[in-house]
Amino acid sequence: MARETTEALAQAQPGLTQPLQERSRRSLEKFLEAAKEVVSERGFEDASVAEIVERSGLSVGAFYQRFENKAALLTMVHTRFVEWRLEQIEQFTPARWERFSIADVLGNVIAVGVRSADDDGGFLTACFRRALSDKEFAAREARTRKALALQLANIFEQRADEIGHNHPRLAADFLVRLIASMNSDRFHLRDSVGLLEFSAERMTSELLDVCLRYLGIEQSRDRGRVESGD
Repeated sequence: MARETTEALAQAQPGLTQPLQERSRRSLEKFLEAAKEVVSERGFEDASVAEIVERSGLSVGAFYQRFENKAALLTMVHTRFVEWRLEQIEQFTPARWERFSIADVLGNVIAVGVRSADDDGGFLTACFRRALSDKEFAAREARTRKALALQLANIFEQRADEIGHNHPRLAADFLVRLIASMNSDRFHLRDSVGLLEFSAERMTSELLDVCLRYLGIEQSRDRGRVESGD
């Protein structure tokens, strides 16, 4: 994320002291990256200040110069991650995709989601679990799904003649939930015995096929035979 975004979040975040120098900004980034790593491995509840400080290579004193407590740091880590996801979602505007097919739009949405699950699966899992008991976390998480559903709904409504679904907004909301759920399932059950292991490419392909059929868009696609480990 751009340095300007991190600084803006720091200014708006209670319990933080705004960094004034380049060295202080680098320290802030180290704390945020270390916290994300620890949360990805242990979850928000079990992430300790001691381990975050050790991962950052900085001192406990430096930590408390920047953050009032662990909660302030973890809130900023999650807020920054949500802002980054919202920046990705901004690319799915009707004007930007007017020369592309609905299949192209959905293919890109799905691919971004699959990559995010692969790259940040541990952190996404921790966010989901924290959101179950923390209303502020839940509200931030909901922002991303609502934003993506709105973008897709706008595209579907402007191009309603290209889809076979009578309720574009309902369809957009359903597909966002479907994509998020499947990506979560793929991460959580990746080591389960008896289940096929889907590669990122295969998951993207299969999800796209399901989404297009749901919208009533038929495509001739030779998907081949799904094999374990594909």
